[in-house]
Amino acid sequence: MSKYETTHKKIIDAAITSFNQKTEKEITVTDIIKLAQIHHSTFYRHFNSFDDLIREMFESTMPDENLEQYSFSDSINILVKFVEDNFVFFRNLLKNRGKFDIIFRYFFSKKYF
Repeated sequence: MSKYETTHKKIIDAAITSFNQKTEKEITVTDIIKLAQIHHSTFYRHFNSFDDLIREMFESTMPDENLEQYSFSDSINILVKFVEDNFVFFRNLLKNRGKFDIIFRYFFSKKYF
């Protein structure tokens, strides 16, 4: 794994950790760079915006299964179970990012259905 890939993963992991914490405060780029122990400029070399990070973070947390092999209702059940199992992550994601619904619709329409 290259240094770039290692740092990229480190940022995503820090974001996931931040969103998995039981906190009521809004999660910011500053919170994530502190946790990842990187500089602001490093963050923006990897992501154009915080929403880009969220999109990638969301994608990296999704089930590895290919849901296209299941019926629509089975796919929904798998996704609902996944959200239930990762409730804190999704609660904080929904609470802290107003554009989550756009990411959610885009991601599921392109990848799963």
